[in-house]
Amino acid sequence: MHAATTIDAVNRYSYGANLGWMDWVADTNNGMVVGQQVCSGYIYSANVGWINLGSGAPANGVQYQNNSASDFGVNLDSGGNLRGYAYGANIGWIAFEDTGAPKMDLTTGNFNGYAYSANCGWISLSNAVAFVKLNLPMITTSRLPDAAANTGYTQTLTASNGAGSITWSLVGGTLPAGLSLSSGGIISGTPTTTGTTSITVQATDSNGWSATEMLSLDILIPSTIDSAHHYAYGANLGWVDLRGDVTHGVIIGQFVCSGSLYSANAGWINLGSGAPANGVYYQNNSASDYGVNRDAAGNLRGYAYGANIGWIAFEDTGAPKMDLITGNFSGYAYSANSGWISLSNATASVQSTVFAGINGAAASQISSFTAPGGGSATISGLGGSGVPYTVQANTNLATATWVDIGTATAAAGGSLQFTDVDATNFQQRFYRFSNP
Repeated sequence: MHAATTIDAVNRYSYGANLGWMDWVADTNNGMVVGQQVCSGYIYSANVGWINLGSGAPANGVQYQNNSASDFGVNLDSGGNLRGYAYGANIGWIAFEDTGAPKMDLTTGNFNGYAYSANCGWISLSNAVAFVKLNLPMITTSRLPDAAANTGYTQTLTASNGAGSITWSLVGGTLPAGLSLSSGGIISGTPTTTGTTSITVQATDSNGWSATEMLSLDILIPSTIDSAHHYAYGANLGWVDLRGDVTHGVIIGQFVCSGSLYSANAGWINLGSGAPANGVYYQNNSASDYGVNRDAAGNLRGYAYGANIGWIAFEDTGAPKMDLITGNFSGYAYSANSGWISLSNATASVQSTVFAGINGAAASQISSFTAPGGGSATISGLGGSGVPYTVQANTNLATATWVDIGTATAAAGGSLQFTDVDATNFQQRFYRFSNP
């Protein structure tokens, strides 16, 4: 059975002044097939009938030698040049030779140049009216949605055209740890690091023709806002979602906030880049260095900005704050255009369950304490899989004096555990996992 044509269904015609139009798709099942080294199938002309481009099975298994009636056809070399002979019972031999320079562009699939028939003259493969083109695969995925660290991610790559099924592969760059690309074109897994990665993917059809595309993937810190408590409210603004789409939601860092909150009425509102100019706090003195800071007591001060709402002030008057023990938000932020926005009310509240590390390090949270005996305390929590953390302790949350007391590395899945053998020496002690 002959393979289906590889010629594009739209761009399928060549022209000869003495021959008229020639259809390289023909009836689809018997049209031209362009292989990696040889061509096969048929061209159809209303004036001379079927023209055979070769059997697709050269005698030497590589290319037609064109030295006998049983081993003829048109070959394709590594430069896309088409060389050899086609044959039609009503037209005789058609030569694909250097003089006419017939060629296929290996990137676009477009044919150009001429073939020659002693009986009918030159046949143009490309002219002002029509041309012949290979039906190459075309990758239609142009960008990858952002991912969030330590959060499941799935994205399916798409391609059009090509023959048969498409097989995907990674031919440039490396996917971030935790992600993989299947032959079916699915990028999936749970990324464990943040940052931007560039990769080159390849889509190959059943005839071996392929297309490549360079794609970038941004892996961001996931929102630290609790999935059950993530709404603020403004009487003139409506509900405001601080968790957003998780990937772009609000992140509470050790010194600064970042990410965005979302309002159905005002769109995205940015709390800062997460990278203040001085490396510690936003100065809020320019459009390139603004955001909401968090001090040692949990006070939230600074400015957020939304294109549709303007500046939102986190200031002393509204006393916006996050409780460092519970993660609960309280107080108000103020918009000159929309009025006060309550961070906690009778209907809903905002809560941060984890704090992000400095400069976008993996977030961590403490989940439980146990006392195994002997005066020690075991602290359990969650962090980024394989990420090392410094365990710090403090006897008074009103101060910023945290002391390093050890280290812990999160196991696969993110579980953290540390035992403080000196706990019995303190009347009270607070703990946190810090990275860095």
